[in-house]
Amino acid sequence: MNLVLKSNTNIGVLGLGSLSTLFYLETLNKVYNRNFGDYSTCPLLLLNTNFNEINPFLPDQYKSLEANLLPYLKKMEELNISHLLIPNITLHKTWELLNKKQSFKYTISHPIELTIQSLKRNKQTKIILFASFFNMSSNCLKIYFLNENIEVITVSDDNMQFIDHIRKQVYSGITTMIELEKFNTLVNSYANDVAVILACTELSIAYKGAHQNVYDMAHHQINDTIKKLITS
Repeated sequence: MNLVLKSNTNIGVLGLGSLSTLFYLETLNKVYNRNFGDYSTCPLLLLNTNFNEINPFLPDQYKSLEANLLPYLKKMEELNISHLLIPNITLHKTWELLNKKQSFKYTISHPIELTIQSLKRNKQTKIILFASFFNMSSNCLKIYFLNENIEVITVSDDNMQFIDHIRKQVYSGITTMIELEKFNTLVNSYANDVAVILACTELSIAYKGAHQNVYDMAHHQINDTIKKLITS
């Protein structure tokens, strides 16, 4: 099957912190190159934010998040993109709130919606969330799954603390091989019994396995974005 680029699709990527943005860009290029070969890299427009204007208000100070994110989202419209990739799972709630008011002209690859679609295709009815401590312990992320009749199983408090520790260590660039091995073992051990959702970019970076029962939100976003670019 020969793949052809859609001529009317312009992909935009919102730069949100060096680590997560670099991970998304590198993975986008890898997936794109896997489809097109040779020296191909993913055509896109990158609009880098000042993440220090956004990060202090994560995860749920929505009034400040909306005010600081909106100018960048409007700028993306001015750049005439047709599809936007946001390299931050938690920030999609803010995008939803703004989109209800603004009705942006472009579409997005929504990591939570894409993950739920994949779970339903595979007839998965129970999950475990690997995310920030906030998203594992609050209903902010869980509610999306509960509304789709997908049960969310909570890991032990010790494991929550460890998962969040790995997230912070990856963000700071100071993980050890021993900790990463322990994290990957933990993911795979849970995945042997129930679907595991990686709902944080740092955890996507930390996970090196390929368990069929692990659903990586970042990779769902990236694969969906590439699909928007090509036609068979």
